[in-house]
Amino acid sequence: MNKAQVLVALVIVLLAAAIVFAVYALLISNLDSYSVQMTGYCFCSDEVDAALEGFLELGNGKRRIGELEKALEALDGVEDASVKARLSGQLDVSIVNADPGFLLTVNENGITSFFEIKAGKVVGFGQEKELPYQIEITPEFMDNLIAFGPNGEFFEVLHGLEPLLDDKSLKITIKYANNMSGKLGWLVVDFPSCDAVISVKEKVSPRRLEAALRIVEAQTAEGEGHQAFDLYADSLVKRG
Repeated sequence: MNKAQVLVALVIVLLAAAIVFAVYALLISNLDSYSVQMTGYCFCSDEVDAALEGFLELGNGKRRIGELEKALEALDGVEDASVKARLSGQLDVSIVNADPGFLLTVNENGITSFFEIKAGKVVGFGQEKELPYQIEITPEFMDNLIAFGPNGEFFEVLHGLEPLLDDKSLKITIKYANNMSGKLGWLVVDFPSCDAVISVKEKVSPRRLEAALRIVEAQTAEGEGHQAFDLYADSLVKRG
């Protein structure tokens, strides 16, 4: 290749780069809205919106799509984020949320079945496998999960229980009762190491549940045999 050919090739490369830069600058400067597509359950929807709105408020010279993707992937539970700019002025955002690391077990007629949550759906499999957390689900509640899918409240409960299940000093089995307060799915927390059970009668925060567990643990340490408690939003009541 002679000098003239090299010069022509260099000019073509520079022109291509200039065109790419111009198109990118046009895309970036024209952005004024966004659309988000989610896979799985998102625990940080407000934070996602805040990040995208903050990006759109930046000056054109400060908008970096790669940095936006990294910021989104740093949010709680986000496994992957992809952002694309459209000529229409819209950001197309695709977010993949991590599946809950829960092994869901169902015991019915002496047979144990195993399930997990994949992409927001309950999926069964043939044998037990290692996952970070494990809870027992009543057959009736599992039928509900399979028929209608897990809702946001269910995902929030699982997420809130993770710190409790990290505590290896308690052997905790989490169940869902199908006939408590006339609603499907209130928690029953049974921990054999303390020979006690807590029926959660109203929606409570993970912190409230943890406090109740500690109170029950202290009371059952006195050796009174099996004890049962009902947990409400503002009280813990011992039954019997």
